[in-house]
Amino acid sequence: MQAVTASVYGAGWQDVLTHLARELGAEASPQEHDGYLGEAADPAAFDAALGEYRSAEASLVAATMTREGERSAVSLQRLLDAPVDDVWDALTVPDRVGRWLWPVVEWPDDPARERRLRLGDVMRLGDENVEGAVQVLEVLQLEDRAHLRFTWGDAAVSIRLTETGDGTLLSLEQDGVKDAKTWDRRSGAGRLRSAPDFAAGWHQLIDQLTLLLAGLTVPAPDRLWEAAYLVYSAQ
Repeated sequence: MQAVTASVYGAGWQDVLTHLARELGAEASPQEHDGYLGEAADPAAFDAALGEYRSAEASLVAATMTREGERSAVSLQRLLDAPVDDVWDALTVPDRVGRWLWPVVEWPDDPARERRLRLGDVMRLGDENVEGAVQVLEVLQLEDRAHLRFTWGDAAVSIRLTETGDGTLLSLEQDGVKDAKTWDRRSGAGRLRSAPDFAAGWHQLIDQLTLLLAGLTVPAPDRLWEAAYLVYSAQ
């Protein structure tokens, strides 16, 4: 089982066992008294457990960060439990891209947002309601079911796929991105955008891709980033 999938199931089973212990007479936690007591599940316990499991997951499949001068690069490998055709669809079909990467704002030459990405396409992804939260990405290289390279700010990102007997090996390389000199407050996190931030961001996105391929929803996606950032910022 993938580490990110296991983290969700692990938190869920811990939640179930906590609820069982409560039914058998164990003391309720303060969070349960704040509104969760009597429910079929314990959202507070699940949230707490999920953070712990996700931090453990992030340590198991951590990306590699490198710095050269004022630029930070990230590389990440993940073995996905899915055939290469499914992973390629998730990278190049608009409906699927919007479910793990970012929402699709504009798909190239296709108002209906149905066709697959092509070499040279320019797409806009993100949240139009948040200032500065829309990215313009251009497809620089594309090899069917094998390689996708696209612009990322003033750098680029490459995603390579290799079919294996156990699934599909995804290898991601983000070129060096210039570290920010000022605090980024758009997300409310109040942090400098540098290697730990970039690594946690890609870690979160590939976790979301992993869950999408497994047919699972992503509970509290922002907390995927938070759990990963704790791991990378400590390095």
